Amino acid sequence: MLSAGGTKVATFTSYGESLKSFVAVSGSIIQDKRDPRTFAAALQNSGRFGIDIRTGAKLPGYVGDVAATIRGIRSIVARRKT
Repeated sequence: MLSAGGTKVATFTSYGESLKSFVAVSGSIIQDKRDPRTFAAALQNSGRFGIDIRTGAKLPGYVGDVAATIRGIRSIVARRKT
């Protein structure tokens, strides 16, 4: 753990280790969510992601941005499989 301005920040040796940590802590939130928008909305609705830390308000672009990122990654992975 690193401390950045009083905030603890986890560090990982690889993307895989980061993913394992995410699944261990938050996997139940997104379990069975296949649609990118549903996935992102579930994260945001948990109150742990896509939230303004000062006000607690939902960040308006979060769901759309995360869904777009997932769709982009899916297309990259699909191209590499062929």
